[in-house]
Amino acid sequence: MKYSFQWLSDYCPITVSAERLAEELTRVGFEVEAMDRRGADVIFNVDVVPVRSDCLSMIGLAREIATFIGAPLTLPPVQFKEVHIPKEFSVKVELVDQDLCPRYSGRVITDLKVGPSPPWLAERLEAVGVRAVNNVVDITNFINLERGQPLHAFDLAKLRGRTILIRRAQAGEKLTLLDGQELELSTEDLVIADGEGPVALAGVMGGGESEVSPSTEAILLESAHFDAVSVRRTARRYGLATESSYRFERGTDPTATLEAADRAAALMAELADGTVLGPPVDAGQTEWARPAIVLRPARANMLLGTALTGEDMAVLLRRLYFDVGLDRMENLIISAPSFRRDVSSEIDVVEEVARAYGYNNVEATLPAGRFPAPRRNPREEFEREARYLLTAAGFHEVYTPSFTNPRDLEAAGWEAGGGVPVANPTVSQFSHLRPALWPALAEVAERNGRLGAPSVMIFELGTTFAPGEDGAVVERLHLAALAAGETAPRSWSGSPPFADFYFVKGLIEAFARERELAVTWDGDLFRVGEAEGKYRAAPLEPFGEAHIVELDVTGLVDTAPPPHRYEPVSRFPSVVRDLALVLPEEAPAGAVAEAVRASSDLAREASIFDLFTGEGVPPGHKSVGVRVRYQADDRTLTDDEVNAAREQAVQAVAAQFGAALRE
Repeated sequence: MKYSFQWLSDYCPITVSAERLAEELTRVGFEVEAMDRRGADVIFNVDVVPVRSDCLSMIGLAREIATFIGAPLTLPPVQFKEVHIPKEFSVKVELVDQDLCPRYSGRVITDLKVGPSPPWLAERLEAVGVRAVNNVVDITNFINLERGQPLHAFDLAKLRGRTILIRRAQAGEKLTLLDGQELELSTEDLVIADGEGPVALAGVMGGGESEVSPSTEAILLESAHFDAVSVRRTARRYGLATESSYRFERGTDPTATLEAADRAAALMAELADGTVLGPPVDAGQTEWARPAIVLRPARANMLLGTALTGEDMAVLLRRLYFDVGLDRMENLIISAPSFRRDVSSEIDVVEEVARAYGYNNVEATLPAGRFPAPRRNPREEFEREARYLLTAAGFHEVYTPSFTNPRDLEAAGWEAGGGVPVANPTVSQFSHLRPALWPALAEVAERNGRLGAPSVMIFELGTTFAPGEDGAVVERLHLAALAAGETAPRSWSGSPPFADFYFVKGLIEAFARERELAVTWDGDLFRVGEAEGKYRAAPLEPFGEAHIVELDVTGLVDTAPPPHRYEPVSRFPSVVRDLALVLPEEAPAGAVAEAVRASSDLAREASIFDLFTGEGVPPGHKSVGVRVRYQADDRTLTDDEVNAAREQAVQAVAAQFGAALRE
């Protein structure tokens, strides 16, 4: 927001330079982003954080300046002669939806002479970028900038029925705004209506039918407090951003509505020869009590690293317009001023103590007290372990967008209609949420290949999205890895190995082994424990082919890996036996090896070393060579023990897979 140095000086005698003032404002939390000299004036562009809506005005910022430079704050006097309102100018105000408008204040002003504003008023407005229109409109804009309370002037002659209703819009109602735009209103919008229909969109913009014109002689000056959420939603619904909505969205002071109306009325009496009628309009809640906040000085000192007494803190807080009392425990009882709607808890008050004391005065100290034990976050632990494993295997992590395009998915072989559509995509290229990670990995790999990379070994751990019931979106955590090209540096001793199915298969098995989970393969599909995954080989230039695995690890996040335990190595020798088994082609070799290993406590390892089909093997069958290592921890095995264990293995695979020893 823009602030004028000269305008600020009307309320607070500023004895420091503009440059020093900019430094001081930034130090206390109001960053001055730019300074622009305009003749004898200096215009500050200040970044006001959303919670400090009280400073979206000249008086609000002047109040902060007065506090921190030790100068008095002087508000302009409000003086006017009030004339009893005649019957023909009386206006009936009814708060139908008080939840969205807790207070509605206003003034009726007659005998106005609408014309140009005096030079000082026009200069004040134009200095901060507001165009002067006429004295009545300019005064409402001036008060908005001076006090942060938006006002609106209705031409009283154009208000039908001399009635004002503050209510939600009815279905089918329309309103033409001051800018000429016609809206079909939502029943969630709060409107200001007269006896026949809406005349303003509450807190956002007035209607064109009741606007002030050069012929206007009497007005109803509106000064209300509207619900911030309601104004924000209405402004977003119609794409409207006004000076009024900017302040109402962030919250205004409900106690200041009538004060702002009186200040504007006084200026209209002075600058437009208006007659202020009374009593004023003031409907709704007029008393606003702020809850008491207990501030423990010891707690504040512990958080800030200071050694302030309770009295020191009380002095600092009173400078910021807080009411401060004391309870029997020597704690401070704080009541925040009505314009400080951002202060609602003890930690908010502690922050104000720090600001008033000066951040630069707080010495660097170590925090007092015991550090809380960190809470275990299973997902963070799982992701950290998975990343460590894959990077140790030579893979590089990538991050790809969560959005995708259905055409790209279909080009990659995904079925039509894949992905979850986005309601408001920023660009058509990202119109859907991704259903899988591997298409984006393939795109990254192709881009690296075009740049001359001899190999690509990448992985991503991210969220995928799928449509659920009743329009819900199901999110799953996936782990995907892609390998293409050379998997080891080139050497003089021979050609480097290239990525293939067995390379990524070994990666999955290493991942499962780290968490002590079983891996089963069924063609391109595999399982790690209860998690399901899929392997795919995709054409990829210039590598020829990329080998990709993607695993749904959602169910593995909460399953912590078992702790590592030491098992002593047996001092006794092992015995190796080979089994040549004939079994149906559809029997998975990995499951056969696992069945052999589980057939005896003496079988320590079982691995596949041969696969044969052809002469000597019945049609529809295959011959699988299984190498088994037998060992005991407490003795050297005899031939009889090994032969008995071998026979147990043959019987186990015969029962499970219909296998038999090859003759």
